[in-house]
Amino acid sequence: MLNICALSSGSSGNAIYVGTERTKILVDAGISAREISRRLSSLGVAPHDLAGILITHEHTDHIRGLRVFVNRYQIPVYSTEETWYYLEKQMIPLYLQRVIHSHGSFAVEDLQIESFPIPHDAADPVGFKIGFDGKALGVVTDLGHIPAYLHERLDEVQLIFLEANHDVDTLKRGTYPAFLKQRILGHRGHLSNDTAGDFVSVLAGKGLKKIMLGHLSQNNNTPKLALSAVAAKLGQIGCQAGVDIQIDCCHHGQLSGLITI
Repeated sequence: MLNICALSSGSSGNAIYVGTERTKILVDAGISAREISRRLSSLGVAPHDLAGILITHEHTDHIRGLRVFVNRYQIPVYSTEETWYYLEKQMIPLYLQRVIHSHGSFAVEDLQIESFPIPHDAADPVGFKIGFDGKALGVVTDLGHIPAYLHERLDEVQLIFLEANHDVDTLKRGTYPAFLKQRILGHRGHLSNDTAGDFVSVLAGKGLKKIMLGHLSQNNNTPKLALSAVAAKLGQIGCQAGVDIQIDCCHHGQLSGLITI
């Protein structure tokens, strides 16, 4: 079995737990070390159980607790060389640094992991496909659009953790300054509900069975809006949410349920 749980998701901090019976990892560490430990404990996982932390990119909401957590528990950290350049101030010991490539594959114990670039305004941001025993899930957040190659990289996943950051109309009507709206809506910004729905509608015909929507904006989205938009897109291809495919939505900054494939 392959398990996934968002310890936290959204602009206040991102950290995702993925694990098998043997191997347990985090994707990002964007909340405090204390909160990471506390939320892992609620899953029956101790920090010392972790075999590694995968870093998607260097923005603060993805690495806020990294330095303290890693130095306290001596956990290897996997990140691209370009991102490591920006992580130097985190003072991660050299013996815990693992350099990966944005188009690469590697193993963390019994987890087989593929990394791939995503379009976001960071040094070298990546998403991950994580596989075990014939099962696979994708973790894809912080991207302004869906590049064509992502369809191929993720066409065999049974579960995807996907950004549904904003409702476009809510963002446009909101109080954010124009430059910030432009950044979010740009090709290297964040994914809208409708675009997320379009993407999972393609994957739904290729074996996708479970969707976790995450990285929702606290100001420009709600779980209800995200779920409704994605369900409507799936409905257009004759796929009924809750019947043909399971959809869950992370609440901003909160622990999600544990989902298994």
